[in-house]
Amino acid sequence: NIPTKFTQSTLLEVINTHGFSCTYDFFYLPIDFRSEKNLGYAFVNFNTPQLAQAFKRDFHHKKLKSLTSRKVLEITYARLQGLQANIDLFRSSAVTSMALPQYKPLVFTKAGVPVPISSLVGGGNRQGNAAP
Repeated sequence: NIPTKFTQSTLLEVINTHGFSCTYDFFYLPIDFRSEKNLGYAFVNFNTPQLAQAFKRDFHHKKLKSLTSRKVLEITYARLQGLQANIDLFRSSAVTSMALPQYKPLVFTKAGVPVPISSLVGGGNRQGNAAP
């Protein structure tokens, strides 16, 4: 239930300013390409289960600041878990090959630097962490 006007950068800013900077290694906010608005949900892979639980505790049933939306967040665990599983799913996806970087799934280094999945070569880091 993310307000549809939120962009990738807007949502990442909210996550980071609430104490979760450098705590996740994968992020994807699906977009409706015709309206250029998000679909109301996102995927965030946290570095540990404890971080995911803390995020859920802090954001579940909360509202994001938005002038037009009254949506309340519903935080749930995704069917697919882990950095490598997300990389494998999205690496060959059509959205990954799009020209517009703001619509692509992102992998984050341990320092919190975003790296588009399309720029990864080979099988990625099998240990479940983004590159250093």
